[in-house]
Amino acid sequence: MKKAKKTPAMKQHRMTKTKIIKWSLVVAAVLALAFTYRLFDPAHSSYYPKCPFKVITGYHCPLCGSQQAIHHLLHWEWSHAIGANLLLVLTLPYILTAIVVDALPPHHKQAQRWRKWLFGKPTLWIMAGVVILFWIVRNIY
Repeated sequence: MKKAKKTPAMKQHRMTKTKIIKWSLVVAAVLALAFTYRLFDPAHSSYYPKCPFKVITGYHCPLCGSQQAIHHLLHWEWSHAIGANLLLVLTLPYILTAIVVDALPPHHKQAQRWRKWLFGKPTLWIMAGVVILFWIVRNIY
């Protein structure tokens, strides 16, 4: 007996099912982390890992303070979050937009344009430059 050939609709259904499972797991993980960060302050808790770069060198890495920033954002303490990690707070719109665009169907024309703009080489080079500049400046001041 011959196997039925997979049609494009069947492949699209499989991709959609895979994406639903992927995003369900991502949402569950984010909610669990948000709950944990909302309850426990990383500055006063031993549950959270310390930055190995800062422990070894004494300097801040670009992500240092991100855990505290997330905690403060979940408490709507914007000024404290900015003080903990300005880069994280400023890149949240980019991160959230990227998540939404990734959830859109791959054949969606507007999504393809957004993907090219969000994840293209020029954008990635700019983001890398911003991260390196932030890393240097935050350790000078």
